[in-house]
Amino acid sequence: SRRRHTRYIGDWSSDVCSSDLDSRGLRSVAFPAISTGIYGVPIELASRALVEEAVRYLREAETQLERVVFCLFSEADLAAFNAELKRLPS
Repeated sequence: SRRRHTRYIGDWSSDVCSSDLDSRGLRSVAFPAISTGIYGVPIELASRALVEEAVRYLREAETQLERVVFCLFSEADLAAFNAELKRLPS
């Protein structure tokens, strides 16, 4: 179901962030908009899950990350992610 896949996206991105990104000295991480193709998760739900997890990690973790990249397929995907980013408090 879409709800299960959306939860998977959030869990997956959380696992990536909680892995040893910083112990490896990484300065950037890239997230693909997973499950939005064949699994049919709406890009609006995927963008919310990925943006929320990336922001949570950057705010709460002691991290060396300088850049988070969202790998997207289309202009519509970009618009959805931009909409999510605009929702963030300053």
